[in-house]
Amino acid sequence: MPTFQEYISGRVRFEQPKVSEPPERRPAQRQALTQADFNAALSYAFGLTNTKPRVMLFDADPARVRGFVSRWMAQHNLKLVKR
Repeated sequence: MPTFQEYISGRVRFEQPKVSEPPERRPAQRQALTQADFNAALSYAFGLTNTKPRVMLFDADPARVRGFVSRWMAQHNLKLVKR
């Protein structure tokens, strides 16, 4: 097993294991999110619309994000009010 000094000196390198991701999750093939995508996702998460967004933020299911936001707001006695 290499020593700490060998890692620091650069004589030994740690390599990440290569994991094959499905094509839709590879960075080169991910779609760039637009401001409209973020707006749609956050509007759904905060309950301003019931239309599910076409994109996921941070690889999280929109319904799960919406549930988390609802629970978090309830725990902190917060409510969203339109101006």
